[in-house]
Amino acid sequence: AVKLGAQSDKSEGVTRFLACPLTERHTTLMRLEARAEEVMFVTNVASGRVVSATADAFEALKGGGEVHVVVVSTGRVVASFAIGLANCSGGLASAPSMMLSLGPYETGELKFKLFASQTDGGSFACTATLHDALGQLIDRKEVQVNVTDMQVITGNQVPVVRPGTDADGSDG
Repeated sequence: AVKLGAQSDKSEGVTRFLACPLTERHTTLMRLEARAEEVMFVTNVASGRVVSATADAFEALKGGGEVHVVVVSTGRVVASFAIGLANCSGGLASAPSMMLSLGPYETGELKFKLFASQTDGGSFACTATLHDALGQLIDRKEVQVNVTDMQVITGNQVPVVRPGTDADGSDG
C-alpha cells in the first residue's frame, strides 16, 4: 500500500515521504505536485556480487538454451540491480538485461535465454554482469556455454512417380 508520512529528525527537522513498495515490475502513471525545495529523490545503492553463472548445453538453432545467474546483495539497504549477459562469443545472442530488487544479503536467481546463430557447435563464453542502481558495473563472472552441432537428418529418399513418366523418371 502507498504510504504518505513524515519522519522527525532532531537535527534536520521533519522529512515527508511517499513510499510505494513494489513486489514486481509495474507500469504506472503518477502525478505528484510539490514545491521543488521540499522534494528529494532517493536512490538506494548497494553492493553485490555474482555468486554463480551456469549454462545448460544446447543444440545450435534448436530454440536456444538457458543461463542461470545467481546474485547476492551485500549492502545494508533494499536496492535495485541490473543483471545481464554481455560479450558473448561465437555468434551467441542473449535476452535483454533484467532488473531485480534485493534486500540486504538477499539472493536472487534469474534465467536468460541464449540463442546460437550458426549451425556449428563449440565452446563459447558470455559474461554475466551485475550493475547497481546508478548503472555502475559492480561484478561480473564468465560463463562457459557448450553448443552442440545442429543435427541434420534427411530421412529416406522416396522416388516420386509423376504422370507421364516411369518409376525411374524416364519418359514412358
